[in-house]
Amino acid sequence: MKKLTLANVFYAILAISMFTITACGNSDNFAPPAGPATLGVPTITALNSAYGPSTGGTVVTITGTDLTGATEVKFGTKAATAISVTSNTEMTATAPAGTAGTVDVTVTTPGGTSVATTTARYGYTINTQTGTWPAGQVKTLTTNITGPANAQQTSFTGNSGPWNYVLYKFTVPVSGTYTATSTTTTVTNTTWFVTGIFIPNNTALGNPFTDFIVAVLATGAAPGSGSFTGVALVTGQQYSVLVAFNTGSTAGDLSTLTITGPGGVGVIPTP
Repeated sequence: MKKLTLANVFYAILAISMFTITACGNSDNFAPPAGPATLGVPTITALNSAYGPSTGGTVVTITGTDLTGATEVKFGTKAATAISVTSNTEMTATAPAGTAGTVDVTVTTPGGTSVATTTARYGYTINTQTGTWPAGQVKTLTTNITGPANAQQTSFTGNSGPWNYVLYKFTVPVSGTYTATSTTTTVTNTTWFVTGIFIPNNTALGNPFTDFIVAVLATGAAPGSGSFTGVALVTGQQYSVLVAFNTGSTAGDLSTLTITGPGGVGVIPTP
């Protein structure tokens, strides 16, 4: 049995210390603690519903990336009234009330805010648009309509007017057959559906009038009301409705246009 001396104790402590230093300093056995995970900026790749009424309330499913932790979804400048994250790639948001037209949808998470893209556009629809022609507006010529009064016409010859007018521009969220009623409160009117954006002009229009879809001469009450029993419209196409006020109109005369599509769907006004 070895005699316990101060030297033996010193060397024993030294050996333990060297073992501890060597073990802790061995790079094979030591890994530094992981840093915080980098959060990606969210993206939106699709909306399951690209439109809804201007009153809001439509629940929209958003598909994308890095949606986890979403704190806000905006429809234009307005925040969704409710959001729920299902996974990193899917969530839902309830559309707030909004002004008729198209807005960008964005998602905000701790990683940032998604960039506005064409895959994240939402349209607020309406069924009724109203307008008045302003004082000083240059009048426009229109095309003559052949056939019986108040019948839907598709053939046009020559020009008439120029007339005071209101021009509505819109797209439709659902392809199908739409019905419409055009009413003016002070004088009668003639109303045309046009493919594309109609450019008002007080000089003669060329023939043929290939952009004109259908028209109605107003002969109903109020005092001028004309109805379209069915107009085939397709998603993605720009349309215009030209309402021409007949003789006797004055600035501020009111036009009301009501358009209803499949399932009661309205239209999305465009600038």
